[in-house]
Formats: sequence, C-alpha cells, structure tokens
Amino acid sequence: MTIDPTLYDRGEKVLWWGKPDPRTYAFRKAWYSFLLGIPFFGFAVFWTYMASAGGVFAAFGIPFLLIGLGMLLSPIWHYVRGTRVTYALTDRRAVIDIAGLMPRRISVPLKQVQFIDLRAGADGSGDVYFREALSTSAMSSRGSFVQRDGFIGVPDVRRVEELLRKAVDAGRDA
Repeated sequence: MTIDPTLYDRGEKVLWWGKPDPRTYAFRKAWYSFLLGIPFFGFAVFWTYMASAGGVFAAFGIPFLLIGLGMLLSPIWHYVRGTRVTYALTDRRAVIDIAGLMPRRISVPLKQVQFIDLRAGADGSGDVYFREALSTSAMSSRGSFVQRDGFIGVPDVRRVEELLRKAVDAGRDA
C-alpha cells in the first residue's frame, strides 16, 4: 500500500503516513453525541408516543426521533469514515484526508502548529492533537465550542508525536 500522491506537493518529503484504527476513531469522534443521544432519543420516543393519542401531534415528534436516531448511529458513521481517513506528515505540513461521502482535506502548515498533545494508550496506540477548530452545535449553550483534532487512533503514537515535534522544531529553526 502506498500513499496517494495528491496528499503532498512537489518537493515535499513525506516523513510519515498512516491510517487510524476505525474503532478507536469512531469512539473518539462519537462518544459525546452517542451518550447525549440516549436520553434525547428516549424522550423523543416517549413524547411521540404520548402525543400519538392526540393524532396529528405525533408528527411533530418525527424530526426529534430522526435527530436522536442520528446521534445514536453516529459511531457507525464515524467508523465508516475512519476507514477512509489517511494521515500524512511532511516536512512542511500535517494532512488529514477524508475520502468518500463528504470528502475533506485539512492541511496544517507546521509553522501554524501551536501545540502538540499526546494521548497514548497502554498498547502504544493513541492520538496526537495539534489543531483546534471551532465547532458548532445546537446542544451547546453558546452554539459553538473549540474542539481539538489531529491524528486520532494511530498505532505507534509516540513515534508519530516525536516525528511531528521534530518537524515542527525544524520548521521553526529554518
């Protein structure tokens, strides 16, 4: 298996590339929405059932049932998405590439990396967070919150963190 050549520019040197464990990726990305989805969906079912005695009012519960169901199924969405994620670290930037439905590519120049946060598990896998993004949510009281992102669910995470740290330091020294 080789890296997709569109992930890096001409003249860039690929220092590392890899794929996340889809189960770990899904857990890290979806645990919060899944847990909130349990009471949300439960209440939507209860409300829709109670409103069904009134006839037409049960239809108002359908959007809430669908939202709650989406929250409960979010781990499956993120699992499938995790199978299509590729991470790359070059001498110039860190890349998070998500293929498939709703593709996106996040490219963070190493000079813009403000922090490196390592979260290692006992088995040597884990996460390396190096960027913060403003995320919007209807569940947040303020409507948005800062969410950390990076290389999530990668094996040999300490090596990846070391490579990222050295690349960032080399970029600052240059």
